[in-house]
Amino acid sequence: AGGELSAASVGSTQKYEDLQKENEELCDRIFAVQEEKEQLECEWQERHKSSAAEVSRLREHVTNIMETLNSERGNSGSLQEKIEFLTTELERRTAERDEIVGKLEEIETLNAHLIGHQNPKQKVGALAVLESPSRNFDQPLLNRGSTLYRSKKRTMSSSKKTESWPKK
Repeated sequence: AGGELSAASVGSTQKYEDLQKENEELCDRIFAVQEEKEQLECEWQERHKSSAAEVSRLREHVTNIMETLNSERGNSGSLQEKIEFLTTELERRTAERDEIVGKLEEIETLNAHLIGHQNPKQKVGALAVLESPSRNFDQPLLNRGSTLYRSKKRTMSSSKKTESWPKK
């Protein structure tokens, strides 16, 4: 009976050590997820600041184009197209900013959900859910960055053409 008791004790000790090791791994993963969340929040704040400045710049540009439109009625077709383009661009960037805010809120919700779990299996499942969207988070933003660059380039070249027009 003593041998069976010590074998059961060794088995329980091994299970305890395994659970303790798994708990440490989960704690490390939680810490890594929290660091990633903080990093994403910083990136979002940087992008939000630049988006707000860009929106302001675009509004100013639209105002300038409107003034040019009023002073040069004969060229109203091309200026109207620019106004429509810039208005669309402003709406697109506002939607992009809202999408980023939504993703950040989703990450915060998942993090709160993860931290709230007491069952290690639930934590692992929540981590898997949390990790998959964060890996794909930057790709749409990179694609939008190249689109933004092309839009800026077109806007700059068209504004140079507008400035070279003779005033009436």
